[in-house]
Amino acid sequence: MPHASTRPDPTDRPATTLGVSAGSEVVCCAVLTTTETGREIFDYRTLTVDGVRSDPAELVTTSLALATDHLLRDGAADRPRVGVAHRPSSRTRPLLAALRRHDASLSGDNLVTDIDAALCWLRHTGEVARFGHILLVDVGASGTSVSVVDQVDGTVRASTRTDVMSGRVVERALAATVESRLPAVHVLDRALVAARLTTAKEQLSSADSSSVDLPGGETVTVTRADLEDALAAPLRVFRSAVTDLVETAIVLHGESARPDAAAVIGGGAFVPAVVDAVADTVDVPLVTTTEPDAAVAKGAALLARTLAHPARSTAPSTSGVRTAGAVAVACAVLAVVLAYGVQALTPIDGPTVTTSAATGTADEPAVTTSTTVDTLPAPPPALTGGWE
Repeated sequence: MPHASTRPDPTDRPATTLGVSAGSEVVCCAVLTTTETGREIFDYRTLTVDGVRSDPAELVTTSLALATDHLLRDGAADRPRVGVAHRPSSRTRPLLAALRRHDASLSGDNLVTDIDAALCWLRHTGEVARFGHILLVDVGASGTSVSVVDQVDGTVRASTRTDVMSGRVVERALAATVESRLPAVHVLDRALVAARLTTAKEQLSSADSSSVDLPGGETVTVTRADLEDALAAPLRVFRSAVTDLVETAIVLHGESARPDAAAVIGGGAFVPAVVDAVADTVDVPLVTTTEPDAAVAKGAALLARTLAHPARSTAPSTSGVRTAGAVAVACAVLAVVLAYGVQALTPIDGPTVTTSAATGTADEPAVTTSTTVDTLPAPPPALTGGWE
């Protein structure tokens, strides 16, 4: 007889959980494995929406299927608990419907907000423990979410979404900068050139220049200074949006809501000009984390420890999206129980290991794979791959 999901004991840590950040264009799935000795292993993959598969909800279920199949093939005894972080919007219902089609045991109990998940990850690292309010800036592919959050109790003081800064804006700015240097590009080669400019954008996060190989054997070199010049105008508007949000939080909740620190996450955190713009605008300490593009997914994987067991149920969900306060309490319990646990892998020689492989066709979503010890900042993986 089917039975409803039950809440686990927060101190009962499952061996494996899955966390997904459901972005509008990029979906990241993190696998958190806890060994018998308490060592934690984070592994993640990103799937990118393309022109053929443009439904983020279905991309979420694809990433869950890939991860679950991978774990079961590796000998996992049970299906992992799942936490899906998203930005509550009109897409919540389609996302939940897609999750139920993927696995009937998944319900609104498995949904958390992206802010809750990001805060949970930052707490888990221990980097925000000494601060009161945090300015959380999540720079994604299609836009940026800016929020002022009380990191002690998880209350969101003010939040906004803007499209003046995003991965798409950065790529357009870079393309416009080098356009005068590009020869005429055949229509069939435009997608290839766009992809290589995206790679150049990623390389400029850690290098001063990047060479773009064009069809026909020509090469164009772009520099970080080129990118910063191209972003000057959108960054001015972006700074104004951040300033307005902080002022709104202070007007609504008083001077105590002024941020004591700022954290920039999402793929845009790899763009130095974006991070510098936030730092210059608010003039508070910056909280850094490795692999900021996976911060929300990792937080969702941590929260999945206190979400519903993956027990089969045909009963409709009535719980909806978990509130910030409830998840904040759960995450606070985790922070105590885990004592800000240290992420680890099997022994390696260096602090960061990135594994990648190119797979798929033009009609398949791009997949990026990375497995790391979360200790030092590292640029995003340059190649694509996935759970084969």
